Amino acid sequence: VGAHFAAILPRDIYWRIFCIFACLALSFFARLRVEHVYAVLCIGLCAALAVQAWKLYRLIRDLPEPACQSEQPIHNDRALWVGSVSGIFLAHADNLIVGLLFGPASVGGYFVLNRLAQLLGFIAVGEHQSIAPTIARAYRDDGACAVECLSQDASQRMTKLTFAGWALLLIFTHPLLSFLAIDLPGAFWIIFWLGAAAFANAVLGPGDIILNMTGHERAASRVAVMAIALAVVFVGAGGAIAGLVGVAGGVFAATVFRKIMFFRACAQKMGIFPARMPKVMPHIFSGKVRP
Repeated sequence: VGAHFAAILPRDIYWRIFCIFACLALSFFARLRVEHVYAVLCIGLCAALAVQAWKLYRLIRDLPEPACQSEQPIHNDRALWVGSVSGIFLAHADNLIVGLLFGPASVGGYFVLNRLAQLLGFIAVGEHQSIAPTIARAYRDDGACAVECLSQDASQRMTKLTFAGWALLLIFTHPLLSFLAIDLPGAFWIIFWLGAAAFANAVLGPGDIILNMTGHERAASRVAVMAIALAVVFVGAGGAIAGLVGVAGGVFAATVFRKIMFFRACAQKMGIFPARMPKVMPHIFSGKVRP
């Protein structure tokens, strides 16, 4: 858990915080140009990677030597690769489709709104990074029941924090839009649906993490590929029907279906539910009502 936090904090959090405040400070003294922003990004990233490397070196240096070496050869798993690539694609698919359908001006504004909503995703990212090794260890030592307890507790924490962040984002949407000088039709509803996607991601639990950490990478990769196809369909159809608001609604629908598929895969493969549900719901996913 400590190694994962050491890996994620400098690059994914400290770097972004530094860049945000550095660019805001520069904008008060001079007109901020694109090359200034890139300079800040590069300086911040170099500093963050240096801190990350130092922290990881200290952690690795203090690790005990393994008692025995595994006889199985280490290899790259294609299924894990597919899951990682699909996650990157899904994070940017809506921006690409907006650019194709509505042009560069619209995609610029939408991208900013999307990034604001994705700030809610930091809660889930941090939770997933910290519980992933714990899930693997719990599954090895105590079985599926321990994994279910860990996952459901994590889902509850993510749900509460994400809902609070989503509510604050909606409350301050109009001041943020005025400050950023964004004038997009339906901007509030774009934020609403993108925030709803982050909330749905938290509510339905870390099913993808469970599958990848318990030896079911192939099942996870199949769901990930299906999720890419669904995302293209939902986001494209939403944009064609309702414009930018429809794109955001498509992101919400694609996220819900993706997480439901991971939820169902966990129920069928392992007999566990990544998040707590009403007692009348489990049969939808597993074909039977659990006691």
